[in-house]
Amino acid sequence: MHLWRIFLLSVLLLPSGGPGGKPETQQQYFFTRAQAFEVMREFLDAIRLDRPENLSLPSYVRERLAWANSASAAGTLQVNLWDKCEGCSANDLMGMNFRNGRFELDVYAPRLLRLMWDEQRQELHRKPEKRAVNTFLLAVVHETIHMERGSAYYLSLPSAEERFREEVRAWAITVLNAVRPLRAQLQPLDEDWVKADDILAACGDDPACGGFQGFVRAKIK
Repeated sequence: MHLWRIFLLSVLLLPSGGPGGKPETQQQYFFTRAQAFEVMREFLDAIRLDRPENLSLPSYVRERLAWANSASAAGTLQVNLWDKCEGCSANDLMGMNFRNGRFELDVYAPRLLRLMWDEQRQELHRKPEKRAVNTFLLAVVHETIHMERGSAYYLSLPSAEERFREEVRAWAITVLNAVRPLRAQLQPLDEDWVKADDILAACGDDPACGGFQGFVRAKIK
């Protein structure tokens, strides 16, 4: 079974507000639940491992997607689509939690829908553009790296400093094993990932470097 099919079986669009039409301003976007669900389906379809364009993805990226596929099939990973994220910034796309004995990948519809938005036409793209797909893909990789820590880590209620160190670890692994190889393939990437790669490279690929840690700390505030 393909990754996106498994994810769609477990996607929940959790209500927290009313539907609407197109955005009132460039900063404020309102869409129907059906539109949000369809966009989610398009992104999950775009990262299917059997798609021809994904056969050349870096091996680590394919490994993380395969892990998510297996975890979903085993019922140890659920993907939730939320129509808003309390306490998140406008650029937050995903997060993860350990709830009810399983990991949950939380996807936030506001950023997801903005990735699909055509500013020129003022409407949703029919298919996500490559840069948007890569943004979604890297978010999945990043969050599944957190899940590697296992349930015991999250049940122990790690301190703020421990959570920060975990963010630094996940950012560094994603940059070195996914972002940098994708850049070598000349793939279009979100500027935050490009900046993270440049900073880590300037630090000699040492995630303990103050410059890299400062970057991560600013991103998770």
